[in-house]
Amino acid sequence: KQWYQRRVPITAGLSVVGCLTDRRVMNFAAPALLFVALYSLLPHKELRFVLYAVPLLNVAAAYTLSQLWSKGQLAKLVVVGGFAGHLLCCGLFLSASHHNYPGGYALQALHNQAPCSQNTTVYIGNFAAQNGVSRFGEKCESLYGDRRWNYVKTETLDVETIRNFNILLVEPKEAHHYQFTHSVVEKFHVYAGLQFTKEPPFVLTKKKEAIYLMKSKKVKKKVYVKDS
Repeated sequence: KQWYQRRVPITAGLSVVGCLTDRRVMNFAAPALLFVALYSLLPHKELRFVLYAVPLLNVAAAYTLSQLWSKGQLAKLVVVGGFAGHLLCCGLFLSASHHNYPGGYALQALHNQAPCSQNTTVYIGNFAAQNGVSRFGEKCESLYGDRRWNYVKTETLDVETIRNFNILLVEPKEAHHYQFTHSVVEKFHVYAGLQFTKEPPFVLTKKKEAIYLMKSKKVKKKVYVKDS
């Protein structure tokens, strides 16, 4: 979705200008614009949906910029300024994207809490599961065929059952349920907007706590729940 917010308005806008100024551009750019417009109506947006149209839109946008570049010094300043602004926005969005998947970092960190050879149960909360946790990161499960580590993402488990897990990845608002049975080992943050300052770099990325990595305070009975 962020790709749409960053690129589509700029590239599509330049492509439209190209279509209006040169019929040759319209012949190949108009179908691509229609294709992107139809897919943009979907609530769930991904780059792979419109990847086929990107080269055509890039060519149309490049044509528009080349025409603008030839209009004089002022036009060249507009192009250079727009490019610089685009780079700045890309940097800000890159910083935001870097902090948008705390579940992945939490999943990496939890493997430092116990050796893969030790029977361990891990409960992965809903937020972590939706923001970075992937089965590809469950490295201990792939090392032992007998599933010595059991990763569970079942949403319907009650608090008493979750308290029996060795390691938890839960949201801050849920952590108080486990404060007597587990201790917070590490906190992971997520993007929470931009903050403007009067000093360089003038724009900072704000973050907020999103996931707590919690470890059992004592050895508890092992709980094996089949992940749904």
